[in-house]
Amino acid sequence: MMMYNITNRTVLLVIDVQNEYFSENCNLYTPNAQKCKDNLVNLINKCKEKGIAVIYIQHLHKKDGSNVGRMGDFDPTAIFIENTEGAEILQSLPRNQEDTIIRKNRYSSFVGTNLHEHLQNKNIDTIIISGLMTNYCCLSTAFSASDLDYKTILVIDAVQGPDMPDLGYGELTQAQIKNTVATTLLGGVADVTTTEELIKQMS
Repeated sequence: MMMYNITNRTVLLVIDVQNEYFSENCNLYTPNAQKCKDNLVNLINKCKEKGIAVIYIQHLHKKDGSNVGRMGDFDPTAIFIENTEGAEILQSLPRNQEDTIIRKNRYSSFVGTNLHEHLQNKNIDTIIISGLMTNYCCLSTAFSASDLDYKTILVIDAVQGPDMPDLGYGELTQAQIKNTVATTLLGGVADVTTTEELIKQMS
């Protein structure tokens, strides 16, 4: 079993755990999202118990679409619109006033935000990644974190996303996506573990 050096220089990123994925009323509703909810709650609670900072990443777009970027070229569906139900962080997550919220409008949590500056000011050297979506914002953030020389850990059962339709190269289930993401990251970008393994080492 890989040993992880979880210290007070570690932070947990909870990426885009917003109503957009969890509410049937929202355009990006993803039934798979519920599969990671319990693990997210357990991971957040354990980090708080151990004094590890939790940062909630919130994806937001302006109503006029002016900050959507190239994402809108592939799908013009209105999602994560600020001041709407879909954009709100899932209320059932353990949150308090001490938790930092970083708002973004790109896949990576580092692009166009002050996340790196915030982590540097807190002397953070290790990032735990959780949330949605596995092969978009979570994967992009893991690459960015590695490029900025953070020790990076993806919690594979605390991330989720939809199955992917055939866009020209075949359909992909979320299980296949997770296998591909995990193998890619382990090949030179980040460590990959499960909620149970990580919590066990933090106990």
